[in-house]
Amino acid sequence: MPEPAPRWADALAAARVLAAGGARLGGVHVRARAGPVRDAWLERLRALVPAGQPWLRVPPSVARERLTGGLDVAATLQAGRPVAEAGLLARARGGVLVLPMAERLAPGLAALVAGALDGTAGGLTVVALDEGDGPEEGLCAALADRLALSLPLDGIAWHDTHAAPDAPDAGVAAAAPEPADLDDRLLAALATAALAAGRPSLRTPLWLARTARILAGLDGAAAVSPEHAATALRLVCGLAPVAPQADAAADPPDTAEAGPSDAPPPEAPDGPPASDNEPDAQADGAPGPVDFDALQEMLVAAAAAARP
Repeated sequence: MPEPAPRWADALAAARVLAAGGARLGGVHVRARAGPVRDAWLERLRALVPAGQPWLRVPPSVARERLTGGLDVAATLQAGRPVAEAGLLARARGGVLVLPMAERLAPGLAALVAGALDGTAGGLTVVALDEGDGPEEGLCAALADRLALSLPLDGIAWHDTHAAPDAPDAGVAAAAPEPADLDDRLLAALATAALAAGRPSLRTPLWLARTARILAGLDGAAAVSPEHAATALRLVCGLAPVAPQADAAADPPDTAEAGPSDAPPPEAPDGPPASDNEPDAQADGAPGPVDFDALQEMLVAAAAAARP
């Protein structure tokens, strides 16, 4: 089966990270019109969530009492005493709350959902489906800031969704307890790149750190790698993958007048070959030391290039 397209691969990574991180990530801000691509992504996410966990859809026209709970009139009349009814926010604890047309959610209701995300007991995961056309129709900023992941799905072709395996990872929701180490310099590079991407919130470094650690944990890595960091940056800031720049060495100099025998042979390096015991040599293909300054420049450049 062919590899999925880069943007759909990131969408699948977001589903795995969200299923693994759950309430620690708050949720995901999905920017996409209703359609088969969005439905395919939601189906993938739901398949990753363990069976038995709540999965509730809340329309933007929901009444405040339905969210927060209140008096159950029918049960009260039958019992002859006040009977409280649990609201949707309470019923979604430990599971997923899906908000279709989240851009139409009234500010007061959005504030209630944001307040529920700030709670500490049995948190919930919010999937905000934003169908707005432009910033003026977007998701409430207070709610969006509490959702770690930002996922643009518009522009992904329907046939791209068929390139991924049909069966999602089983048990992924219990697979990433954030064991991976994250170098402070790598986190600083990520935070700087997030500023270039237009996400200056004080929560952003927290979301970046958690997302990067979960990605590393899902890969079974002991520490966050630059690749995990770059993926976390895209998932948190809603950036599309940027194609690598063409290598300048790929364009050879014009040697039409010179034949193969005209080029001088490469000179042999001076001195003996480097020993495997030297510090710069990497045995068994292990990665070399990370140049964090160069990595930060790369991340910032990629964030600026991919910024909507």
